[in-house]
Amino acid sequence: MYREIWNAINDWAYETFTAGRGVNLPFFGLLTWCVRDVYEGEVGKGKFVKKRVPKFLPSKTFIQANFLDMKYKDGKELVLVKQEEFNATRLAIKYSTILTKDAVFSGTRDIFERIGLVAGNGLKMVRCFVLRRAPALCPRFRTSLFN
Repeated sequence: MYREIWNAINDWAYETFTAGRGVNLPFFGLLTWCVRDVYEGEVGKGKFVKKRVPKFLPSKTFIQANFLDMKYKDGKELVLVKQEEFNATRLAIKYSTILTKDAVFSGTRDIFERIGLVAGNGLKMVRCFVLRRAPALCPRFRTSLFN
């Protein structure tokens, strides 16, 4: 069941990310694109180009509930793309054939609670949000979640 829920979240996040938007997971945080002006070219001959860089901002609730040793950042000082809100009904209908809205909602909460317990206890864990096909989308995507 958890695998099916994770796959549905994964597919939704991938589809949303490839469309150029971020995803807002209320139990976990905001996974989005940060838009930055980057200078490309030689000094005096180059120009500024807008680049999208993946950014993860854990939610205040996630940080406090799991006693994480980090400060909450709301991202207001950053230029972020538009986010799509988590919708359990949409995930159950569009990305799965066996899940219900309630199963997606409670399963998602459970998954992120378990991730928080591992992170809060300081245990070693893979600290990346694994989106299928994400490395092709953005080579730098597999960066640390909690930076």
